Amino acid sequence: MLQRLFIFLLLFLILPDIYLYLRFIVRLTTKRWLRILYWIPTTLILAGLVYLVFFANNPFSESHTRDIGWYSVFFFLFAAPKLLLALCTVIGIPFHKWLRAPRTPFICTGLTLAVLCIIMILYGSFIGRSQFEVKEVTYSSPRLPQAFDGYRIVQLSDLHIGSWIGNAPDIERMVNLVNAQQPDLIVFTGDLVNHRAKELDGFQEILARLKAKDGVYSILGNHDYGPYFRWKSKQEQDDNLIDLEQRQAAMGWKLLNNSHSILIQGNDSIALIGESGCGKSTLGKIIAGLLQPDSGEIMWKQTAIQNLSPRKRKALRKDIQMIYQNSTSTFHPLQSIGTSIAEPLLNYKLCTKAQAKKQVTECMEQVGLSESFYQRLPKELSGGQRQRANIARGIILHPQLIVCDEVVSSLDFSLRTQILNLLNDLKKQYHLSYLFISHDLSTVKYVCNKAIIMYRGVIVEKLETTEHLEQTVCHPYSKELFAAVPVTSPFLRKERHISFPKGWDEPSTQGCVFQNRCTHRKDICKKIQPQLREMAPGHFIACHVPYQKYKEK
Repeated sequence: MLQRLFIFLLLFLILPDIYLYLRFIVRLTTKRWLRILYWIPTTLILAGLVYLVFFANNPFSESHTRDIGWYSVFFFLFAAPKLLLALCTVIGIPFHKWLRAPRTPFICTGLTLAVLCIIMILYGSFIGRSQFEVKEVTYSSPRLPQAFDGYRIVQLSDLHIGSWIGNAPDIERMVNLVNAQQPDLIVFTGDLVNHRAKELDGFQEILARLKAKDGVYSILGNHDYGPYFRWKSKQEQDDNLIDLEQRQAAMGWKLLNNSHSILIQGNDSIALIGESGCGKSTLGKIIAGLLQPDSGEIMWKQTAIQNLSPRKRKALRKDIQMIYQNSTSTFHPLQSIGTSIAEPLLNYKLCTKAQAKKQVTECMEQVGLSESFYQRLPKELSGGQRQRANIARGIILHPQLIVCDEVVSSLDFSLRTQILNLLNDLKKQYHLSYLFISHDLSTVKYVCNKAIIMYRGVIVEKLETTEHLEQTVCHPYSKELFAAVPVTSPFLRKERHISFPKGWDEPSTQGCVFQNRCTHRKDICKKIQPQLREMAPGHFIACHVPYQKYKEK
């Protein structure tokens, strides 16, 4: 990096000195020792620059990071004021030559700016660098759900922790100041280190104390990739990046590297849409802690679910419940409905058997089942009644999130409407959040205010609203998914025709997961997996060729 900037830094240092020497020093004094004295600081700074650019090796850079920082301070402390003075006097030359204006105002202006520059550099280097301040900004947008009203986000950036070696107490004060804001979310937006992950030695424990309700999220900056360091090999640079990622994970930070996270706030209901076999139910079971993921992480309140011990995982299930598709198989055939619903209360030892019966009776009444159903066996209930009992068991622990796995797919239309109305009422009453898994697109808009569309385990589209969902979706898979919905008008059948290219059923091992089925694929689709990007406010799509573009062709 310094080698690329060497010529610029050299000119930045030398040219103002040469001009000021010829313009002032030569005219103001004839004493040789004073003229030599003028060049001593420049010579020393130049020698240091040449050494850093051409002779300093990796071990020197690693062990003297702080010293290099102080050298930079002195470099600009001597070079910047001289540049300002030189520029002001140069600007005054044509005014003096052609307009006969005096030189004094330009010289005084240059001297004033030079003095101010010196003061600013000294203040910033010795005092201001540790004077942390909170800049509070209120952001409002119609794109934000009402549940995020008052949501507090603290942003940190460009910490360059290697420049703070020897100043750990200052970083501790910064951490305490951030935590004092009681943030809901902390985001770190890049450049955690100058070059190497080792710079975090002595700071990891301090930065791990950053706490927020929804966790600490981070991204990588250009310095974090280490492009400005003389690595012995490309492998060493890659290993350094892996080390940095592991250190952030050890601090409890969630690194977003070509990935995203979904924040559920308030009583949002998110629809997870996709065809059978795309991974919806599997994801729901992973979120509920019933299955272990093969890769990735499921975060719940800053905690990775898959890393929990069986005891802690059991405690977590109290907050995350699941309502299953098949209400018949979810109940013990020889156990009464009331006993099955009461079982979670007794497992968590939240009450006695007598108290459990009372709570279950009240809960059953809330879902539309009278007390008489308590002693009935599952086979004595209709499909709709069993599903109501299934819902009662899901809400009996008062969870924060309920995973609804195709809860109305096996019911007829009239019962389906009753269950959906019940879910909406319970959401308002208990302030529940739903992850509503379904391939029945007609029910999505009725229950959910957000939608996620999945194909073969990959999120291909995400929408912050379900209003006009069918007309809004853009991904080619989403379009075909909605095209498969039966329509009553014969005039629409041709428009909704779905085509399947040759080899559509073969899974893609590289590039876009949908490429074999997409009739609008391009060469880039075969090589690179598209990442979710915002195409419109609140509308994210993972596609190289969004639907609006190829529709116009």
